[in-house]
Amino acid sequence: AEGADFDPAKADKMKLKTENDLPADENTFVFCSFQSMHKISKTSFYTWMKVMNQTPNSVLWLTNHKPDSKEQLELRAEESGVDASRLIFSPGVAAGLHLTRAQACDLMLDSWPYNAHSTATDALWAGVPLLAYLPDYHDPNAELQTPKMCSRVSASLLHTLGVNQLIQPTIDEFVSAAVQLATDKALYKQVRDALIERRMKSRLYNLVRYAQTHESAYEELFNRFKRGESPAPLNVADLREVDKKQ
Repeated sequence: AEGADFDPAKADKMKLKTENDLPADENTFVFCSFQSMHKISKTSFYTWMKVMNQTPNSVLWLTNHKPDSKEQLELRAEESGVDASRLIFSPGVAAGLHLTRAQACDLMLDSWPYNAHSTATDALWAGVPLLAYLPDYHDPNAELQTPKMCSRVSASLLHTLGVNQLIQPTIDEFVSAAVQLATDKALYKQVRDALIERRMKSRLYNLVRYAQTHESAYEELFNRFKRGESPAPLNVADLREVDKKQ
């Protein structure tokens, strides 16, 4: 499932939903969040519950690592007016199996301030749109005030793929975008099709280019060492030059 021949456009989503104990019908929208439980902040989860309250024909698919975490999330869901049965928990599986089953999800909801990292990359490769929250850190009213690398990962992935419409600057806009994608089938198809098309063309998943860029950096570092130069910031070789090596 990890290879270049892995094509989410050909996935049988209804079959995958059945195999993963998800509602297998056209009217149920499957949100997911596969990141580790410790990344799910209170603000993130209650925001997801706002989305679910506005999309009654939806479920939230989570990875269950700890039974006590499952119980706590179910309790918080009920407190938010969302029936706990709409939270569906699955155990972790091997990477290849996860990529295959992830295709059953319709939209991944990101967490903050600690974003999804590898699980976001996996979801996007599986053709699952990812909705991210990235505030304007210059806005004194922004919900997140401290810019951190871990809070910008998802937005960076989406920007690299050229699907910036999935990056939302406020929590209210995050909720609105999630609801719109869950209820507007034409819009959702447009976004998902764009993601599936661009994932094969983006440098995000071009591992050859990634490796050669790093090789160029290591070569330059070694050349500086041989020339007796002092340590200094390094700008990696221009990617156009790297492309010429392919």
